[in-house]
Amino acid sequence: MEIEFEVNRKEAVKTQDEYKPIPPGMYEISVKFAEMKTTKTGKQALNVCFVVEGPTHAGRVFYDMFVAFKGGSAYASKRLNELCIACGMPDKKITDSAEFQKMVGVTFEGEIRIKSDTYQGKTTQKNEIIVFKKLEKIDELPF
Repeated sequence: MEIEFEVNRKEAVKTQDEYKPIPPGMYEISVKFAEMKTTKTGKQALNVCFVVEGPTHAGRVFYDMFVAFKGGSAYASKRLNELCIACGMPDKKITDSAEFQKMVGVTFEGEIRIKSDTYQGKTTQKNEIIVFKKLEKIDELPF
C-alpha cells in the first residue's frame, strides 16, 4: 500500500501552541456539543465543548465539565445556570439531559480566565469561562 505523508516540524510546533491557554478577556464563544457523563466518583456531569468565535483566537476549542447535579458543587450549579441563561434557555426545571442540546450552536459572550489545574500530581494552566452573557448582536445601525 502506497501512502503519502510529510513530516513538518513547523506545523508540529504550531499544534503544540494550540494547547496553551488563550489570554484572559471577553470572547464570543459557541457551544459545539454538550453531553451527560458520569464522573469517576459516580456523579452526573455535563461535559461541554466550547469553540472561540472571536474577536481573536477563533477556532480554539476547550472543554468544561459541570458537576452541577445531585452531589455537585454550588459553584458548578451557578456556572451552569449562567450558561443556560446566556444560551437563551427559558426558566424551567430540566428533567431530561436532551434539553441541554438546545445550547449546541448558540454563541454567547464569555469572560475567560486562566486557572491552574492539578491532575495526578501534574499542574497545568487551562482556560475557564467565569462570566456567561447573552450575546446582543446589533443587526442594523439606527442611522
